[in-house]
Amino acid sequence: MKALFPWHVAAFNTIVSQLDRLPPGLLLVGGRGAGKLRFANHLARALLCTREAPGCGQCTQCGQFLLGHHPDFHVLTTRPILDTHGDSPIKAGERYLAGIGRGVTGRIITVDQIRALTGALASTAHGPGSKVILVMTADDMNRNAANALLKALEEPTDNTFFLMACRMPAQIAATIRSRCMVVPLSAPPASVLRKHLAGLKSSTQTMLDRAMTVGLGLPEVAETIILSEAE
Repeated sequence: MKALFPWHVAAFNTIVSQLDRLPPGLLLVGGRGAGKLRFANHLARALLCTREAPGCGQCTQCGQFLLGHHPDFHVLTTRPILDTHGDSPIKAGERYLAGIGRGVTGRIITVDQIRALTGALASTAHGPGSKVILVMTADDMNRNAANALLKALEEPTDNTFFLMACRMPAQIAATIRSRCMVVPLSAPPASVLRKHLAGLKSSTQTMLDRAMTVGLGLPEVAETIILSEAE
């Protein structure tokens, strides 16, 4: 699992310090390549972990999460996102994409996926921790799916958390936004991003210049350029 970007650590620590007081929904807001998925992964692991230091990475709960088959970690996503990030815990979303191909239907989160999720949430947790639902991304829900998700948010089961990543919060229904803690995950200034990239293994001046130019200031894209060229 990819490490948190340094400029997101403070926000992460603030949330983890109040795990027992969190609302059922968290809206992770950031543009393309801002690091929403890696932030959500770290937060989901912390919520599922039962050790004193949340997200320990050593316990059974963390191990199941990292392997992508924790029974209390649910992912609602689209086929293109799953295909792109299938090597991360988000691959747990395959259970709700069964039978959905790569056509138009596979590019949206459907009401059938939400209904399948609510059915799964009706049962008790399999582990001793929370139930965590990652919606990646909430912008990709159609209206019927959003309405169905709202019902789940209005009547959440105990220790159930919805982590909803989105690019444009204005497109998310106000009734959903009002039930969520908004977590801004913006890209850093160019100087901060460049310093981060310079600290990556095997980075060179030429690679840095290329990553900053081609990456367009998008942390995920720029980091991928550095790491792929270093291989």
